[in-house]
Amino acid sequence: MNALTSAIYTKLIGGTALTSLLAGTASVYYNAAPDDAPLPHVVFSYQSQIEENQTPSRMKDAMVYIRGYTDVSSAAAGNIATQIDNLFHAGSVTATGWTNFWTSLESEVEYFEITPNGERIHNAGGVYRIRLGS
Repeated sequence: MNALTSAIYTKLIGGTALTSLLAGTASVYYNAAPDDAPLPHVVFSYQSQIEENQTPSRMKDAMVYIRGYTDVSSAAAGNIATQIDNLFHAGSVTATGWTNFWTSLESEVEYFEITPNGERIHNAGGVYRIRLGS
């Protein structure tokens, strides 16, 4: 769904309170960050996307996982997650050819992982439901 992917990316890089916490405005990635991506950064990916066939009009229901990564602390990852939530929960996205009629946080996610060199990477964000109609 190129229109929604573009809309999410545009919303993320346009959030100055969010990008001020990142390595830069180019620190937003779709599906996965490159191995050499500087921290902190944000990654978003689809968890699911269905076509709702309840009316003759097209409707999409997407679950999008949006999360921040940092090597600073869980609190720093949480600050990134807060800014993501400020942009998306009860907000909207502008997807070409679609009307966004529902955007909400479905679940919060927070964890850390240990890199092969022993570095702790903190992750925080959430899964957002984005519903679109044509």
